[in-house]
This record gives sequence, structure tokens and C-alpha cells, in this order.
Amino acid sequence: MAFLPLVKRWSVSALLALALTAVASGQESPTPSTIPEASPSATVGPARTVHFRFVPPPLEGTISLGIYDNAGKLVRVLRREADLDEFDVGSDALSTTWDGNDDAGQPLPAGKYQARGYAVGEIGVDGVAFFFNDWVTDENSPHLLKVYNLKVVSENELAMLVTLPGGERGSAKCNRDGDLSDEVDTEHEDERFLPERSSVRATDGKLSFQRARGWETVDWPDLVAPQSAAAGKDGTAWVIDRVDATAGDLALKQFSPDGTFLRQMIFAPGDPAPKVVTASTVSDQVFLLEESAAVQRVRGLTLVTTNAATDPAQKAISDWKVEFEKQITAHQRFAVVGGKPMIGPDPPSVEHVTIKLRSNPLEKDHRATVEVAVGYDEDGSFLKTADGLPLQTISETSDLKRILLSPKNEKSIDVFQDDDAVVEQFRVNALDQMMAFDAGEIELK
Repeated sequence: MAFLPLVKRWSVSALLALALTAVASGQESPTPSTIPEASPSATVGPARTVHFRFVPPPLEGTISLGIYDNAGKLVRVLRREADLDEFDVGSDALSTTWDGNDDAGQPLPAGKYQARGYAVGEIGVDGVAFFFNDWVTDENSPHLLKVYNLKVVSENELAMLVTLPGGERGSAKCNRDGDLSDEVDTEHEDERFLPERSSVRATDGKLSFQRARGWETVDWPDLVAPQSAAAGKDGTAWVIDRVDATAGDLALKQFSPDGTFLRQMIFAPGDPAPKVVTASTVSDQVFLLEESAAVQRVRGLTLVTTNAATDPAQKAISDWKVEFEKQITAHQRFAVVGGKPMIGPDPPSVEHVTIKLRSNPLEKDHRATVEVAVGYDEDGSFLKTADGLPLQTISETSDLKRILLSPKNEKSIDVFQDDDAVVEQFRVNALDQMMAFDAGEIELK
């Protein structure tokens, strides 16, 4: 979960000084607290720059300031979570400029525009939970979208080749308890960077062993169509194979060095199917990569007992202890139901909520309200007004694909954001710690 950095805030004393100066100089009504300077003719480039001044509300925090056309449409985000030092500070007002362009850098037509915004105080943003991905346990966890290969590289380390949100590939490591390292190495992202410790492999439905003269294919009677194999303890081989020639069910089989069948673990048809096996060479521990349409999981298993077959025609079945299980659940369609993300058809979503703001004493207004929503871009997620003015950073998670909000109470909302790998839940509190202000009318020539 990518948390936002500490935001530099201006001091209450500086704001109060500006406010008191404005009041002492006779500003008494909610008329615009702006002193626009004369605008040159509407030409392109710097000559069209509009200078204007305004007194912000006396609330410690940041300023978001927008330019709106006569229809009330936001046409330019002039300042986003700006600190005091991003403006020119005068004795009785802040001043700034606008170049007459919209957010795309295109010149806007001549006419009258409104400048207005919000002072945003101590709004709280807290990480709450993660959903649909067991690998993500805290804000430092890499967001693994998919694991596509794995191999034991030491007795307490498993290497995995992974895909990240956005399509980037890399290699990651976890210990035998499934604890993932905090870094993904994106410079080493294919099979060449998985250390080759195994002396056995399965390719094209055949099992091969590495001998002094090279790879030698074996044809043991209990092999059907090997899919993946790994060297185990005492020279044994672990093989993902069909149970028998007549059934499509899969099993994890263990063979002695001479091809004698030792035991098997059968996978139920509805379970995620095993794709890759890797194993310890000093203990009876194996690691499996398994997949279905809805779930991908990695499991670490330790052999407990082997139950001898009562029927001579049957094979010995083993009992296993699950040391760890990490699951990634497909969630391309999810909705917030009862304050939790649920996979399934999308019910009507909440687009925005109404928040009561603190009154702005400089404009002597009644307690104002604002419609707030949530949005995202390449830099992460943010709280915004319903018309699009960004107010507060929520997270710096990249590659987001969707974001939903859920009202918590009159002063807080829950935000659920998804980068296809994991859904993160944030709680945004103290939403009433904002003041609206009108920075006046601007005439663009």
C-alpha cells in the first residue's frame, strides 16, 4: 500500500495575519476577495497572463484552486495541494497568475471566468486492509499480479518469476514460510535467472535426468504424461503427472532414483491444477504453483505420512502439512457490498458524497457543502470535488485500473482501489476540515 508522504503545511499564524489585514482594510462581505490586475489583449504566450490576488481562508493546510467558465465547468486546475510558498505572499493577500490555457495547454476563449477553491486542513488518510492477494500484507509488499515459475534456491529461500501491474516482469523471493521480500528484481525476469539446481526435468511429456553425458530421457511404467519435475531428497524425483492413462486427474508423484513409484498426492478436479513443482533436496518439502480460472496459488507442503494402499491395484496416498499458502484471486469485477469488496456483478456504485465544510469567516458564509469523489492518475489516487478539482492525495499506488468509494459516516469515506493485483482499502477521515473560498472573477481578453 503506497502511502502519501508528509505534506508541508503553512502556519495558522500566517493565514490569520493575512485574514486580519484583509478584515481591517474593510473586506466585510462574501464578495470576491480578489484584486485582479488588468489583463492585456488576448494573444498567445506570456502576453495573455492574468495576475490576480486573493485572501485564503484561515485554515492550516494546502490550497487547491481552479478556474471555472461561465457554465461552472472546471477548465483549469491552477493549484493542486499547494503550499503557501507556491504563491507570492503580499501584506494582505496571496497572488498568482494564469496563462489563459486549459489543462491540455490550449488557449481558452476570451470572456469572464471564476477562480475558486478550497483550503484543505488535517484530513486523515489511513491504510485499512488488502483484498484478493495474500502476498500483499503491508504497504511495503510488492504487488504480484502473477507468478509464472518458481524454484528452490536454498533451504530457506524460494525464487519466483513474477508479473507486476502494468506488465513488467521480474524475480522475487520468499522464505519457506511464504514471507515475501520487499523488492522485485526487474532486471532479472526470465528463466535464465532461476538457478538450475534440479537434475530432473519434464518436457514435452517426457521425464529426463541430467547425466554425465547430458540429459537422458527415462520411460518408467508409472509415468503417463509428466508436466513438471524436480529433484527431491535422496535422489528422488517429484513429478506432476496424470493419475493414469485413462483419467485426466493430476497427481504429484514421487519416484526413487531407479524409477520405483513411492507415493502420490491426487488433486481434486475442482481444485487449482498444479503447473510447477520444485522441492528441497534435504527434506520432504515441496512447493507447488497451481492455477484455475479464478485463483492462482503457491503452496509449501511437507510430507507427513504415506498411507499404504489396501488394494494392490491402487497407489499409496500421502498426507501433507501445508506450511504456507498464498493465493491471488481474479477480481476484474468487484463491488463494495456492506463496506467490503465482493466479486460479482456490479451493483450501482456511489459516485460522490456530500460533505459539510467549515464556515469561511472571511466571506461570512453559512456552513457550505461540497460533493466529493475519488479519482486516480499515473501518480496515484486522490480525493477530488465532483467537478474534478483535486483536494487531497490518498496514495501513490501506480497502474490503478479502478477506484470505488463507500460512505463511512458524515465525515469519512472508505476508498477501494485496484491495480489488478490487489484491492487496497483506505479510510479518509475528517473531511469537514476544509473551507471553500471564492477567489473572484477574472476577465480573459
